[in-house]
Amino acid sequence: MRLPAKHPGPPQPRAEISFLPCPHCGAEIRNTALRCPACGAEKHFGPTLYETAFCALAGALALPLAVWAVTGAAHWFWLGLTCAAGAALGVLAALFRFSSARWLKT
Repeated sequence: MRLPAKHPGPPQPRAEISFLPCPHCGAEIRNTALRCPACGAEKHFGPTLYETAFCALAGALALPLAVWAVTGAAHWFWLGLTCAAGAALGVLAALFRFSSARWLKT
């Protein structure tokens, strides 16, 4: 007994490939590309290590200085605590500030 052959039906439309210009060199690249083949710019998601470290250091210095300027007290425990809190706030600020996808030239 032979089974009837399955017909694939009408051909499915192919997804259109769209292109966009590279933000650095202007070359046409696919919208899904993670690297520009012409200039080597990379699509980057989130903060780089330098940006995270810079924001953490800025927070670790700025928050204790602000607390010291307001209160005038400089106890080591509170300075250490505000340094840690400032660093954590700096990392959070970096994560929110650089959260979108962007193109970086390496």
